Amino acid sequence: MRNKITTLTAALLEGSFEQPLWSSFLEQLRHLCEADFVSLLFQPPGWRKNDSLILSANGASAEESLENYRRHSYPEYDALRLWMEDGEPYPMAAMIAEDGGKHKAFFDEMTDTVGITATLFMRVQEQSGVDGWLSLARRGGEFSAEVKALLREIAPVLRSVLRLYIAREQERFAARLNEETVQRLQFGWIALDAAGLILSADPYGEQVLADGEVLARDRDGRLEVRPGDMQRDINTAVGKLAASPQAAPRAIQLRADPWLDMLLVQARHRPLSSSGSPAVIAYVHGDNWSSSLRESQLCEMFALSASEARLALALCRGKRIAEAGAEIGLTVETARSYSKAIYAKTGARGQPDLVRIILGSILALAAG
Repeated sequence: MRNKITTLTAALLEGSFEQPLWSSFLEQLRHLCEADFVSLLFQPPGWRKNDSLILSANGASAEESLENYRRHSYPEYDALRLWMEDGEPYPMAAMIAEDGGKHKAFFDEMTDTVGITATLFMRVQEQSGVDGWLSLARRGGEFSAEVKALLREIAPVLRSVLRLYIAREQERFAARLNEETVQRLQFGWIALDAAGLILSADPYGEQVLADGEVLARDRDGRLEVRPGDMQRDINTAVGKLAASPQAAPRAIQLRADPWLDMLLVQARHRPLSSSGSPAVIAYVHGDNWSSSLRESQLCEMFALSASEARLALALCRGKRIAEAGAEIGLTVETARSYSKAIYAKTGARGQPDLVRIILGSILALAAG
């Protein structure tokens, strides 16, 4: 018994890293309990069964297993939740007796269609309210008392694993949103060691490196800067930051049009990794304000005309009134007239304020 619990516990702990999830645990549970079919369902409060995470093992393909589960698994979990004790396995006979026969038609269907003669259902609930439903079914004979005892023993582990999985999924969701926000703002990072070797990068950092016009990997995997006259300055800055905790961050303009800049800072966080320890983080930021979509967004947010929106974007790129007007085909007088309207509609008190309001607004998230 103890060996079985140890085996299943290890499989439960490793299951969240598998694909499909918990496949080893389900297959081992099926084997140890002499079951023909095992399923695991994670169901947040208010979610329908088919919207929840459904996993199964029955020797068939994943698709067949999932369809079998959906067709033959009792859907009214809300009714079961009212009387099923957390962590206690229940046979189908107990459900039929408890609910006045509502489960009988379901059990009869399972018997007639797939020859199931015995089932066990167990529910565990983690602290946020998400339920984990473990179901076992077999053809021929009943489940033994040892199987029921085994399920009771692994219930606390299943509850803890469910809690960890839910917490990790929530962190992943938040991380994906944060990553998407940073990417839409055209910010990224590249992690370097003390010698300038590139250890890792986020998607935008990789995009800048792959573009290769300004930053790239050299043949040894180190950060290469183009044109080369900036290479020495950046190497020196990386060396200073890596050597001294008191070294100040270094900001560098890499390209003016389209804009690309970089901020070199000392690495404060060092992940457990075999790829090396980062000494410096190079934050990179690019300008992606060239899409006509920006113009329509500015029109909607600030009630600008199309020409005013185009002029506003040109001004945000640092151009003077005459330059910005000429760029979009306006005379100096017309451009000045439009700029007054832009400042009035946006509330800006001048060009620097206009840049702050527009580039610092939520519209910046529309990039990408």
